[in-house]
Amino acid sequence: MYYRIQEALKPLYGTNRFTVIIPKSPHLAVVQGALQYRKNPEIIRSRIAEATYGTETLIPFNQKIHDVRYYHKMKSGERLCKHLFSPLVIEGECLNYNQVKRNMYHPTDPSQTSIRFNLLTSDNKNLFYTRSTYGVIII
Repeated sequence: MYYRIQEALKPLYGTNRFTVIIPKSPHLAVVQGALQYRKNPEIIRSRIAEATYGTETLIPFNQKIHDVRYYHKMKSGERLCKHLFSPLVIEGECLNYNQVKRNMYHPTDPSQTSIRFNLLTSDNKNLFYTRSTYGVIII
């Protein structure tokens, strides 16, 4: 099996630009990588996000871009769009070791004393609404 995989990859990546390394025992390579990471987490400098992650938020309603089904009028009269996806990480994004990301969120009501965030994930890189969208999962 090892040789079949190696022969299948060589035409795709060539031998001039890349060195194709295929471990003879892939399961041992995974275990060795886990042990190396446990001893020294800095061994992995970055990784590519395999999914899109974010939370749900409200922003001022814009009738030119927002679906009227998500229109919400506050007691104060402020017009908001609810169930909008606020991305933290987008699928395919490079995440560096110890990288910090910050998003600022504000209360929607002056009397608000707490807030609850659900962490959401999706395979959709262009997620806009969190409701009526197939494949949004609360983590």
